[in-house]
This record gives sequence, structure tokens and C-alpha cells, in this order.
Amino acid sequence: MTGPRPDYAAPLPLRPDAGRFTRGNPCHAGVYALHAALNFLESIPRGAVQLHVQGLTVELLARLRAAGIPSMTPPDPAHHGASVAIAHDRASAIVEAMAARGVLAWNGRGRVRISFHGYNDQTELDRVMDALRAAIPA
Repeated sequence: MTGPRPDYAAPLPLRPDAGRFTRGNPCHAGVYALHAALNFLESIPRGAVQLHVQGLTVELLARLRAAGIPSMTPPDPAHHGASVAIAHDRASAIVEAMAARGVLAWNGRGRVRISFHGYNDQTELDRVMDALRAAIPA
């Protein structure tokens, strides 16, 4: 039994929560994908992604220092996030040159920003450094 039909001549009552912004049925495929993704994320120990990413940023910072490329990012992982920033007056051109080599970075406010996440690994640091060396004149 579905209940009485609404009186469409009267204003419809709004839900008191965020459900008022939905129409119809939820996207069930998206809900199933979200459920599977959350189950996967629960299998990763808390803090593991942060430690992994900090390992990548610390290693990139060491490689930048060794190559003589100054970074704006503090070396202490307790004082930086998942990104390494390099100030450069040719940041836009550097990011474009890196993209041409298959390395994606961000350009804004005169900075090249390289960001990491859990799906990145150590092998990508070589690609980042090769792209930076090719893009930044010695």
C-alpha cells in the first residue's frame, strides 16, 4: 500500500534535512560504488596513506636539494602536506613542459606544485625529477 496521494494544489512540505535537495530515487550504482570504496578504505590502516605521502614528499624535497632546485615547502613533514611547491617566475611554462612529458603539476601564483596521494609511488619521483630538470634551465 502506498498511502494517500499528495494534494498537488497545496505547497509540498520540504524535508528538514539535506534530502530536500534530491529528486526522485538515488543513483543506486553510485551508492554501490561508494559502499565498495568505503569498504576498501576501511581496509587501509589509519594514517598509512599520510605516512606514505609524507615519505614521497620528503624524498622529493631531498632530490630537489641535491639537484639545486629550491623549494618553498618546509622539509619537516610535520609542517607540510601532500604537496611540494617550487617558486619560479616561469612556473606556467614549467608546468606545461612537465605535462608534455606526462607529469601533471599545478601552476598558480608563480609556483609549481607537485602533489601526491596514496596511489603514487617511489618510481614516479624519477619521472618528476626528469621532467623538472628538462623544464628548468640550469
